[in-house]
Amino acid sequence: PDGTKLAATTTYEDASIFILDLVDPDRSRIVELSSPTTQDQIESGIVRFADAMDWDPRSEFLVYDAFNSVSVEESSLEYWDVNILVLEDEVIIPLFPPQAPGFHLGNPSFANTNESFIVFDFYDEAQELNQIWVYDIFTGGAGRITRTGRFYSFPSFSPDDEHLVFETFNEDRQVLTIERIPLEP
Repeated sequence: PDGTKLAATTTYEDASIFILDLVDPDRSRIVELSSPTTQDQIESGIVRFADAMDWDPRSEFLVYDAFNSVSVEESSLEYWDVNILVLEDEVIIPLFPPQAPGFHLGNPSFANTNESFIVFDFYDEAQELNQIWVYDIFTGGAGRITRTGRFYSFPSFSPDDEHLVFETFNEDRQVLTIERIPLEP
């Protein structure tokens, strides 16, 4: 939002986010992603790649989702989670505790006028059901806004934060549509 940085990933399975400094290119860097643990300064290498990313209104924090894979005997547990990268210190903060198998959190986006709020998809594999949730990162409060069917919706706030905008798939017509719903002040 401040026009000084760009966050990018590759199209490969690469657990990195590239922070490009548009003012001073020599300050550009690569942040290697990991999954923090409950042990101080111990991280696990289960992150395979990041996908959706968004800056907070002051360009200090980057919220992103990551695809993770954990080997379990002869199979693997795979899931999406949502984290915040504190840019100054390159600290990764998971926003939610681990979810039960089959639940995925993804496609996060900050509000545009209030850095307290993040919107994201919450997908349940067993029910093939996606929901849009809004989370207050300062109070820990969260609430479901709507259900969007069996596909991810890639929600985001309108520029004034008065609406949520998201994709839905019309199965009868076999087309993607964009919907907008008002938020209560």
